[in-house]
Amino acid sequence: MTESPQYTATALLNAAPDAVITVNEGGEITYANDRIRDLFGYEPADIVGDRVERLVPKDIRETHVDQRDAFLANPSRRPMGVGLELRGRHADGSTIPVDVSLSPIDTDGTTHVVAVVRDATERREHHRQVTRLRTATRELMEAETTEAVAELVATAATNLFGYESSVFRIVEGGRLLRPVALAESDGIDLGERPDYPIDEETPVTRVYKRGEPEYHDDVRDLDDGYDRGDARGAMYIPIGEYGVLSVLERAVGAFDRPDLDIASSLAANAETILDRLHHEHELERQIERLDEFSGVVSHDLRNPLNVAQGHLELAQEGNGQENLEAIDDALERMKTIVESTLTLARQGNVVGETEPLAVDSLAERCWKRIDTPDAYLRLEDRFRVDGDRDRLEHVFENLFSNAVAHGRQDDTEHGTPEITVRVGRLDDEVGFYVEDDGRGIPASKRDRVFETGYTDSADGTGFGLAIVSQIASAHGWQTRATEGRDGGARFEFADVEFA
Repeated sequence: MTESPQYTATALLNAAPDAVITVNEGGEITYANDRIRDLFGYEPADIVGDRVERLVPKDIRETHVDQRDAFLANPSRRPMGVGLELRGRHADGSTIPVDVSLSPIDTDGTTHVVAVVRDATERREHHRQVTRLRTATRELMEAETTEAVAELVATAATNLFGYESSVFRIVEGGRLLRPVALAESDGIDLGERPDYPIDEETPVTRVYKRGEPEYHDDVRDLDDGYDRGDARGAMYIPIGEYGVLSVLERAVGAFDRPDLDIASSLAANAETILDRLHHEHELERQIERLDEFSGVVSHDLRNPLNVAQGHLELAQEGNGQENLEAIDDALERMKTIVESTLTLARQGNVVGETEPLAVDSLAERCWKRIDTPDAYLRLEDRFRVDGDRDRLEHVFENLFSNAVAHGRQDDTEHGTPEITVRVGRLDDEVGFYVEDDGRGIPASKRDRVFETGYTDSADGTGFGLAIVSQIASAHGWQTRATEGRDGGARFEFADVEFA
């Protein structure tokens, strides 16, 4: 038996994924498929014969009022083949955003309108999320520090996107992911926000190392020993080499793929801003170093050059050997300054490839290159750091030379005293120290000893400790000068990545 065309059309409309109605010239609903029940809560048979205003009432305030009125008008004014953004009324009295697509159909000489109606909640929410993302990005572009970026990202995730809790963690010393910004809604209790050691296996450290985001329906299923309070749903999003954004909610299964995509877009924008800040910071450092080098050329080289020129004139007048020796000393001094300037320029670059280095053997090797009569090296600890071998040899050679040349106490009665240099690990920080038992550095000068060109010795260039500081900075370490346990000079390096 052959099915009638009308039955076949009805079956096709009922199988459609969206709600479909037909409306006659008088604005009455002449047909509704089964999807009307899912979208509006009405049985299809209950609304056939009603006016279309039952689904799209005039009393609902709507941005696109002109589109709504055109839809409710007679067929001659009704827009065809276009999509309308309207609000509909559910059978329970609530309102829902809907997208309506209209097309004409002629039946027995009568024009009807076929309206395909789709729930627009997800699409409009996505549009709102994109708008919020643009707003957050504009604010991020005004940030001037890493901490400001972290605060803006955490705040945007909670205030703009409505997530209950957001934490921005920044990597420190290559070994910890530390929370630096937190934003959360009232009522949620997640307990203490811990540091996450990168060598531990947690969702935060995993996404940081892999560079791939992930979300979990229920964090109670994570077997990593961390208490997350009443959090259930969680997203973890890497922010390049800088850190991780954690977003948590109390509801199980609170997040889906679109949530992860939006949060990942926010994190990607933050990474771009942090890259820009990093490059700006590096550019500022390069400009500062160029200023330092120009100062060296204009000042430090001028003195030995004037000395050489003066003695050259005397030599030309017949005062030979003594003046030639003075010229040679001045030229040697200029050579030392130029070589030190070039070393400082090269060592100031960001470290690329690193390797695990045994500090004890490296220090012993550097010690052998120093002229060290009556000086002794003591290695207090054995440990390994992740670093550039050639540059770290510069660090130890400069510190050892500085200790031997400038660290001795003047003692004409007893001759040249012995000096001991110690290398060991810091007690309360991840780092190490190099200290001697010599005359030390006055407290008033400790902040200046790393400045390029600063020296309190007539024979010094003022580059040795500046090079040490630049190399440490290139490794991401913090450098400070303080007093040793026996009153000598002590140089500490913190935020070091141990291997």
